[in-house]
Amino acid sequence: MPEDVAPLAALVDQLIDRRMDAIAFTSQIQCRNLFRLATDLGRAGELASVLGAHTIVAAIGPVCAEALRAVGITPDVPPAHPKMGPLIAALADYVELSDQA
Repeated sequence: MPEDVAPLAALVDQLIDRRMDAIAFTSQIQCRNLFRLATDLGRAGELASVLGAHTIVAAIGPVCAEALRAVGITPDVPPAHPKMGPLIAALADYVELSDQA
């Protein structure tokens, strides 16, 4: 967990308030820390609900995706290769296709 959790708490609020269309997780620890803080704030259920229904969720690889599934989130965007470039490309493609629908 980071020393200063204020930015992470702000992220929890922004996600729950639906001020973000997408989030990309690049490690399983990011998911664990986000949900640990959301739990401490009493908002884990709200966060899971929003991420499950209103926010595009990208996960860099299978370990990260499994950490998300452990908190009830099925990633929308799994890249072809577990690297940053393919993750960003897959997320961009997903957003573009969503905008066309």
